[in-house]
Amino acid sequence: MTLEPAGHLAFEIDPGERLTIVQPLGEQVADLISFSREDKRERLSMLASRATQLSYKLTKGHKLYSSRTREMWEIEEDLTGENYCGGGYCSRHLNMVRYGVADTPNCEDNLEAGILQWGLDRYSFSPDACFNIFMTVAYDPDGTWEIRKPLGKPGDYIVLRALQPQYVSISNCPMTLNACNNYSLKPLEIEVG
Repeated sequence: MTLEPAGHLAFEIDPGERLTIVQPLGEQVADLISFSREDKRERLSMLASRATQLSYKLTKGHKLYSSRTREMWEIEEDLTGENYCGGGYCSRHLNMVRYGVADTPNCEDNLEAGILQWGLDRYSFSPDACFNIFMTVAYDPDGTWEIRKPLGKPGDYIVLRALQPQYVSISNCPMTLNACNNYSLKPLEIEVG
């Protein structure tokens, strides 16, 4: 199915099922959060995912872990090979402080809109819960942290295999105030099964 620019999508996934996210035009970031269907308090954690594998570059062959350090996802394919695993998402308040622009479309609102159906809301997740798929962030030797132009090419995709039953919410990132999506919003193609 097509996930329109700045849109969001939520669904349930079972162990063994795969989530494929395709960039038809390249250069488009997807933010993903997920929760265990066995206990909604357990959610995806970028800290646990980095710490268990001693890497901040998670791509094909890596697993994503929960806030209880249980396996949630395995990355089976990743043609772009570039994802931000530090956690985080754009929000109204962050965009106001960073760019001076009020009431912007943002991933926090999109992600929350997806999970409301399961009795969850924006206080059910934190920046640590968000996997920024296809996003390029650089840390320079002087300590500068910068969101850079994405590396995704037309047709690039990632395949995640679910390792436990989950609720999933995805935001097709609506950011145009920095280089996250190279200042242009594009659709994504999503397959679950």
